[in-house]
Amino acid sequence: MIIEFFGISGVGKSTICKEIYKNNNVKWPRYKLYEANSWLVRNIKKFVSIVIFSLYNFRWILKINNILKKYETINMKDKINLLFNGCSLKILQKKCENVEEKYIFDEGVFQYIWSVYLRANKNPVKDEIVSLLSLFDVPKKLFVVTADSDIILKRLKLRNRKTKILSSDNIIDRIEQMKKVLNDIILISKEYSKETEIIFLNTNEELKDVKKIRI
Repeated sequence: MIIEFFGISGVGKSTICKEIYKNNNVKWPRYKLYEANSWLVRNIKKFVSIVIFSLYNFRWILKINNILKKYETINMKDKINLLFNGCSLKILQKKCENVEEKYIFDEGVFQYIWSVYLRANKNPVKDEIVSLLSLFDVPKKLFVVTADSDIILKRLKLRNRKTKILSSDNIIDRIEQMKKVLNDIILISKEYSKETEIIFLNTNEELKDVKKIRI
């Protein structure tokens, strides 16, 4: 069973996933790849896995490529990045087919669709979202992680890494716009992914007892 955590940067998705991973009998497919390897090593591993995946799933590659082509406002570099990340996500999902296991994703299909619309700088469209969702396994549970914009800004500034949000002219407006795209995707997706249980988590106050989150 796939369980996704969906929210904008700085809202606390990965922090929550780390605590759940430590304290519950779950698997976190991205953990070993991202936590145990340097940027270079993990991208080499991802590239090799994508090449192998492409040889056996060429039609799937064509489908996602044709969808991304329609977004004329996305530059070529971002389209290649989105294609790369889409393949990586699909590969990880293929490793999560044991129905007896619980798999957590801090960056799953909903996060992927959200990133597409942020790069396209446009409002979500139902038919486009349905097309993208159809290419992936839809999670059984979706935890939508939320927080007030000023709290998200504070957390982003405390991070030790760069993020594009902080280079925006009006950061709060940018965060609000990102939150709107997220909410629109959820509303549109409810019709398509009716089997997905959606749970909202507010992290304005730090989640001190993650064990209370029932997965």
